[in-house]
Amino acid sequence: MKFLSNAGAVLSALAAKNPLELDAVIAAAYKRPRVILAGMGKSFLVSQFAARMANSFGLPWSPMDVASAGHGDAGLMHPSDLLIVISKSGEGEELLKFVRWMQDLSIVAICTNRESRLVVLSDCAVILDVPDEHSLHGHAPMTSSIAFLAVLFEVINRVAADSCSEEQYLSLHPAGSIGDKAW
Repeated sequence: MKFLSNAGAVLSALAAKNPLELDAVIAAAYKRPRVILAGMGKSFLVSQFAARMANSFGLPWSPMDVASAGHGDAGLMHPSDLLIVISKSGEGEELLKFVRWMQDLSIVAICTNRESRLVVLSDCAVILDVPDEHSLHGHAPMTSSIAFLAVLFEVINRVAADSCSEEQYLSLHPAGSIGDKAW
């Protein structure tokens, strides 16, 4: 139960934290027509899940695999987009090369390393205090991945609150148990 206790403690600390960093991300997301969530490895999987959750509220958010961005996938990005980059260390060379390449965009970092080069290259950052992943051998970003999702879900909820009524939400879900309620 160490993992669950640690994840719970990280999320509790996040909820008690001064929300100014989070408010800046939410304000930036409101101002942009589209949000791109980028990550490498496990952080990309977090970005995929969060982007799909945002889509379910009618928000035009897209995931971006940093590894594929330099091979044409970055073609979907536009200077008016907000780029949210998710990384545990904020120090991966491929990630940093991508961020330097995207400097014409507004960039937000969600990271666990306050001193990272990613944070330095970003316009604003949400820093998560994850002292221990409590994963087997301590290396897999399990607790940080949950914390990244929690931050992104908070942003999604607050951005969608003004633009997605329950009726609209239900209309976007014609299948499954949600669709059964709507139709």
